[in-house]
Amino acid sequence: MNLKKYLKVFITLGLVYFSFNNVYAQSPKKIVFASNNSSTEMLQIFVMDEDGMNKKQLTDLNENCYFPKFSPDGKSVVFNTDQARVYYIADIDEIDSMPAKYIFDGTTPAFSPDGSFIIFNSDYEGYLSIYALSLEETEPFRLSSGSYSNQQVWTSDGTKLVYSGFDESGTKCIYMENLEDTTDNSLKKISKNSNSNLDPDVSADGSMFIYASFDQNLNGTIILNEKGKETSLTKGDSWQNPVFSPDDNKIACVRIADDEKIKFYVMSFDGSGKKELAIKGGNIETYTWVDDENILYAAETGTASTIGIINISTDKVRVLTNTGININPDIQREYVAEEEN
Repeated sequence: MNLKKYLKVFITLGLVYFSFNNVYAQSPKKIVFASNNSSTEMLQIFVMDEDGMNKKQLTDLNENCYFPKFSPDGKSVVFNTDQARVYYIADIDEIDSMPAKYIFDGTTPAFSPDGSFIIFNSDYEGYLSIYALSLEETEPFRLSSGSYSNQQVWTSDGTKLVYSGFDESGTKCIYMENLEDTTDNSLKKISKNSNSNLDPDVSADGSMFIYASFDQNLNGTIILNEKGKETSLTKGDSWQNPVFSPDDNKIACVRIADDEKIKFYVMSFDGSGKKELAIKGGNIETYTWVDDENILYAAETGTASTIGIINISTDKVRVLTNTGININPDIQREYVAEEEN
């Protein structure tokens, strides 16, 4: 069977199931993260409540663990280790009876929007690509057509994959792979400029793309692409890591000044109203939107890393960790299941 057609069947069935079934939920929501507050001082996977309470260690591996991500229902977690191995936790509440399971060699894993596949980066076939592995299978299949492809994000309907990859001239470009298209025309180049384009994100409604475009001096400019037209939203210094808010009205991003100070910003989707966010804990490392007003982040000082949540309107910060290295946080998402007709 054609692999893209195979994936399309799973995506369709998964989204239908997802629409008519209640989704696993907890109150308060859980945050998953990597921390060295373990008995061996190696980075392990932990969970805690949204207010920083009830921290619990989920893994005890002889490897440092990074980049945990929740499944769409908030029940499962995937992560990778410093040995470039992907692991899967089936149920965070049943970790004692179902410990982390090795899945495949790779990095930066995440779940497909319907939760039926684990998506990750790997050089399994000799060069870096994006792969998908069904939880019922042992052999992954490649999703990306572009060479050296990574930094993948999904469209909200789960039918397209947006990522950064090299074109024929060796320039990093932004591509979109249509997973419903089983022909040779499934790949579309999104970026139009001749710079190196990285850090893509796509709006919830799929009408806008955003990415960082780096010139020869490695200075990044945030580019908004709407209907094929590129608009520069920043100038001066180096800007990168743009991410849309859930309602598509805001963009969070990172600014690196000439003095190498790292600053965290939010702005309107058209580039107006830029505002520096005064996070606590040091320089921004990674972040994710909690909702339209709050951002979950990790910041580092060189000797420690702190996880917090900042409200972009009030500037109020809740620091959730106090000691050690705490990085790569992700939070459970809330979903409202549609009622069956």
